[in-house]
Amino acid sequence: MPVRVEDIAVAVRPVPTAATVSAVFTRLLAHPDVFAVPIVSDGAALGMVSRRSVFEALATPSARQANGTTRITEIMIEHPIMCEAGTPIGLVAKLAADGSTSALTDGVIVLSDGKYLGLISPAAMLSAVALENAARARAMQIAQKRLQKSRTDTGAFEQEKARFLAFVGHEIRTPLTGILGVADLLQDSVSGGEPKRLARTISESGHHLDRLLSDLLDLSRLEAGKLTVNNAPFDLHDFAN
Repeated sequence: MPVRVEDIAVAVRPVPTAATVSAVFTRLLAHPDVFAVPIVSDGAALGMVSRRSVFEALATPSARQANGTTRITEIMIEHPIMCEAGTPIGLVAKLAADGSTSALTDGVIVLSDGKYLGLISPAAMLSAVALENAARARAMQIAQKRLQKSRTDTGAFEQEKARFLAFVGHEIRTPLTGILGVADLLQDSVSGGEPKRLARTISESGHHLDRLLSDLLDLSRLEAGKLTVNNAPFDLHDFAN
């Protein structure tokens, strides 16, 4: 089952639009694992600010003096990637890569019915996609092995069938040859129209059975790829008849 965005989202506590850069900086110092902070107004996410941008804004004493009391909205990412809960993370990553968006560097905001739910870090997103790809590759390998086994089993079955038909053909043809020989002798030795007709019926039926048996064995060899087909002219009318 694909990973959904809410599965890996972290419920980072948001800050209001009135928060200052200095206040967010102090909070980030207290929580070194927080990679970004969402900015929310009435439950709706307006944007986010990354740890990197906050630290850069206060990197020097003069920057701290100039930017410390600045509202956090002045340095926030105004159009971050936002997606509703239930969205597959693989789709988000693909759209982010295709569009060269900030999701791969700053993260993603997850919403639930339009309200802020949590954040996904770039590392968490890439890790989830990598795990999904690995699972997909394993599933493909298993499917490939099953397919190969099925082909092997099918080949073994065809070989067994060919051997069985060859055995049955031999076992039937041996007594059939005797029947045909006796029928031919009867036609030459008996007298009277009815006995000769009966002997001829036995002979014709036996030869017909022999042709059916030959066709069956040829079909088996054809399926096994062991029958040599010789192209030769023939009379279509005779064949149709």
